[in-house]
Amino acid sequence: MNKKNIKHFAIHVRERIMEKASCIESKKIEDIAYQSFFYLLTLRYMEVNDYLPKDLCVFSCIGQYKTNEALKNKLLKTYDALSEMLPFIFEPTSRDVRILAFDLLNDSLIKDFLSHEIIFYEDWKEVENIGWFYQYYMEEKHKEVVRLNNSRIKKEDIPAATQLFTPKWIVKYMVENTLGKYWIEATKDQLLEKRLAFYIKQKEMKGDLQKKIDPKSIKVLDPACGAGHILVYAFDLLYEIYLNAGYDKKDIPKCILKNNLYGLDIDKKAVRLALFSLVMKGREKDDKFLHKIKEENIIPSICCIEESNELTKHKTLLFEGINENDMEYAKNQINRLIETFYDGKEYGSIISIKGFDEKFWNERLAYLQQEKIKGIVENIIRQVKIINQKYEVVIANPPYLSNKMMSLKLKKYVDQHFKLYNGDLFSVFMKRSLDYTSENGYTAFMTPFVWMFIKRYENLRKYVLQKKSIESLIQLEYSSFEEAIVPICTFVLRNQPNKGLGDFIKLSDFKGAKNQPIKVLEAIKNEKVSYRYRRLMKSFEKIQGMPIAYWANHELIKVFQRGIPLKNIADTRVGLQTSDNKRFVRLWHEVDINKIGFKFKDRQSAKNSGYKWFPYNKGGEFRKWYGNLNHIVNWQDDGKEIREYNAYLNRSRNSNIGIANADYYFKQGITWSFVSSSNFGVRIMEEGFIFDTAGSSAFPRQDLLYFLIALLCSKITYMNLMIINPTLNFQPGNIAMLPVIFPDRKEIKENIDNLAKECIKISKMDWNDYETSWDFKRHPFLIYKNGGATLKEAFDNWKSFKEKQFNKLKEKEEKLNKMFMEIYNIEEKMIHSVEENDITIKKADFKKDVRLFISYAVGCMFGRYSLDEEGLVFAGGSFNKERYKTYPAEEDGIIPIDDMALRFIRFLKITFGQNTLDENLSFIAAALCKRKSEKPIDCIKRYFQYEFYKDHIKTYQKRPIYWLFTSGKNKAFQALFYVHRYDKKVVYKIRKKYLHRKQKLLQDKIMSVGENEKIFIQKQIQELRKYDEELKEVEGIDMDLDDGVYYNYEKFKKVLSKI
Repeated sequence: MNKKNIKHFAIHVRERIMEKASCIESKKIEDIAYQSFFYLLTLRYMEVNDYLPKDLCVFSCIGQYKTNEALKNKLLKTYDALSEMLPFIFEPTSRDVRILAFDLLNDSLIKDFLSHEIIFYEDWKEVENIGWFYQYYMEEKHKEVVRLNNSRIKKEDIPAATQLFTPKWIVKYMVENTLGKYWIEATKDQLLEKRLAFYIKQKEMKGDLQKKIDPKSIKVLDPACGAGHILVYAFDLLYEIYLNAGYDKKDIPKCILKNNLYGLDIDKKAVRLALFSLVMKGREKDDKFLHKIKEENIIPSICCIEESNELTKHKTLLFEGINENDMEYAKNQINRLIETFYDGKEYGSIISIKGFDEKFWNERLAYLQQEKIKGIVENIIRQVKIINQKYEVVIANPPYLSNKMMSLKLKKYVDQHFKLYNGDLFSVFMKRSLDYTSENGYTAFMTPFVWMFIKRYENLRKYVLQKKSIESLIQLEYSSFEEAIVPICTFVLRNQPNKGLGDFIKLSDFKGAKNQPIKVLEAIKNEKVSYRYRRLMKSFEKIQGMPIAYWANHELIKVFQRGIPLKNIADTRVGLQTSDNKRFVRLWHEVDINKIGFKFKDRQSAKNSGYKWFPYNKGGEFRKWYGNLNHIVNWQDDGKEIREYNAYLNRSRNSNIGIANADYYFKQGITWSFVSSSNFGVRIMEEGFIFDTAGSSAFPRQDLLYFLIALLCSKITYMNLMIINPTLNFQPGNIAMLPVIFPDRKEIKENIDNLAKECIKISKMDWNDYETSWDFKRHPFLIYKNGGATLKEAFDNWKSFKEKQFNKLKEKEEKLNKMFMEIYNIEEKMIHSVEENDITIKKADFKKDVRLFISYAVGCMFGRYSLDEEGLVFAGGSFNKERYKTYPAEEDGIIPIDDMALRFIRFLKITFGQNTLDENLSFIAAALCKRKSEKPIDCIKRYFQYEFYKDHIKTYQKRPIYWLFTSGKNKAFQALFYVHRYDKKVVYKIRKKYLHRKQKLLQDKIMSVGENEKIFIQKQIQELRKYDEELKEVEGIDMDLDDGVYYNYEKFKKVLSKI
């Protein structure tokens, strides 16, 4: 299958049809456009496969029509015939569809439909490709719904938000290991077994002795059938089963559709595609099948959930003709049915109904005269039959929708009926599907694999492990599902308690969607491959929370039994949720440094201080030991504003969120990042911090602090976390479950404590080497010059120092790993060495470090730093020029870009001397990628003009402290300004002192240049005139640094460079 072509074509078809349908009433556009797509798609499929009578073929003889009118008439005639032939698939065409059909015939779209270069001929031969057409046709709608709904998903948007087509190999695995397994275990059908590539044969066959069963007795349900991909393959497998059971080929298709296949969904469009696909499967096997359907009134048991909403308006009709004696019973039946299926599409097949009297409703159906109401009742009776049956096999790729994204109505239903399994719609479907399954039957799913590990699904795991059995499970590589970045697993459950062995295949080491089925087939053929496991169900109960860590061997599980849960010796806590970070959180460099309260030990002293901002631990990227100290939070008056805001929000929320675990604020502890893309590591959190939900923290006794930091930074912990929760979302509950084993001897613990302190010291020094730290002192080139006069010497010294620090930290981490492996008695199971990528301090970097040296120099130009003092000298408050004797700061905090290079040269002369200036300029130019024909000074000028601001924005995380005033694309005027030195006269000074000077220079210059240059200068002069007016508009604007760069930058965006 050429999926790429199908995808591009389906997306293009939607765009073209929607464009053509734009004249139709807006509410109808989506449905009318889809109906047109559906007719064109299905008609093309039937023609290519020669399933239509010749007199109904349209596209295969398109050249014989002399006019579009004749072609249109033929197309509509075929539509009408299909509607009569298969009314449960093809609705009668509306006026809008007929009009649109004529428009489409005049469009190039039809040519694309017929082109075998766009959609290959063989792709029209596979009926499951119809489902891929549908998914990609709906892709834009899916993106629109997900993009617009950052909150709860409405009923009508659930299909678009949740539908994902199941990869074919996963369909085969699920069907072969449920339906195939059920038949093979009962009949010992070795012929069928040999044909099933994805069938996992278990050593202990669980079926009874060979017995004769009728294939008609096997019922298969897909409770979220979508376009029918799973049911189509089930049809193929059932066909083989019927053949092996001795049935006549011509009878098999109708037997399957009458007896075996059942489906439910809330999406009418998808259900019609499922019906179409199954009927086409029947036609593929029997060329008389379409006639048999009509003659024998065969309607597959695939239903779109019918709602009872309309019945409430015509309730009296349902009571007509009922005797007074039967009225009470009738009321119970009618009211129960209406209540159960009211807004039924909200709930889909998770609905259940008790006490349904089929005889009563068939009598009502016979009595009803009103066609519309009769049709609704008839559909509901059909779906109730499906809902109330038990099935030997249930297979589903259920919808994925977290509880917080459910509509309030759906959430209420789920919380009421599936309280223990309500974390996500897929977990609800798992429970409901198991309810559908007959005793000893099989269920199969494709779901996110989070249910195997995280606390939210602990009740589901307990239910599965204690009351069902996992026959087999395949855990896919984290990002191997092409249609969505969702970590997936697919698995088969048996509806019977079992403490025996299950088969598990772990694909996490094999990247790429194409690799997944290849590796599965290898594991099926060779059960000794390293990524296939067999595990006892009861072994999962040995670890608290019952994570399904099937790869953990006996020794690793024993660690959890020997160890003390971390929660017994440290409090693990989630932190503050402001509910509006844009309002309450800043990067520390955005605000006046004098308004930040550092190193407060408790809430009361922080409150009494009057400070507004306090250090805020928000997690951040993977880093160990120390660091990620970037943010501050508005906690003035003990968080008064945040408290008031959350109290306001909580009036309309179902849960009180916001201020959490406030008693732990400002305390010393251990913190980590909630989400990681690669690894796990903790950092010391010194006194004075508030912590965020993304920077969850643990609070042990002081005598255990360094031991636990060392343990949590070790490979032992990462290994144990991968057993508890390999989803890379590290919640406090996961950390609380980690097993802690102390050494037998006191001196070993003391040694571990000391090593941890040394690692923290090295990491802290590394963090403070860079100007994004509030404890930054001076650029390393000045610290490590060691009397040298060249930047090269300084850099080499710095490079040597960083290399030693890096290796020292690596050596200490490896020593700690070795010690913990001995303590945990798993030396033989792990390697103590640490990959360089997992050492989280930096090495020297020639290009980056030179750029940061330039940034430091610019900081000195503006007075942020001074060569006379260490650390941050000015970032708000009263500016004192007396603090800048060696290298005076710019008087008004404004420097034109044209002047930057000369000021930088002066800085170089002062810091490294006049005698080595040329050598140092060349060194810097090399780091800035000097062009062959460039002089070093020209390279530096070019850097300031084109690249410095980009680097600055990146360094300061899109919250720059130096703002670039720029006149436009011709760069006639550019100047940097230090935002902490803003006052209302700044823009006026830029105009009068710098812009007007540049205008005069250009006016003088234009008189003495050639014609080509004159044209460019004229453009610059014109640009400056316009820019002067734009600057006037923003003169005198108030700016409060507390509002943050994002908000303040927006005020001046017309005159500033875009971020």
